[in-house]
Amino acid sequence: MMAVPIVTDPAFEHGTPSLLFGGSYLFSGPARHYDLSVDGERFLMIKDDSSGGESEANEIHIVHNWFEELKALR
Repeated sequence: MMAVPIVTDPAFEHGTPSLLFGGSYLFSGPARHYDLSVDGERFLMIKDDSSGGESEANEIHIVHNWFEELKALR
């Protein structure tokens, strides 16, 4: 993941790209395959485990509207 400083006033200018962090992460297709935390301080990405070994985690569970589910359990 790279970062490039920019200035937009009085005109658009860009600086030199620099490495934010390295690593092997899953990317496929034209869609963005990461997300940012609300505060913009953290990235959410999936690490690539193509080492051929058995991965410990092979499932992901996503819960939509979990506040409503929590209210229903009260």
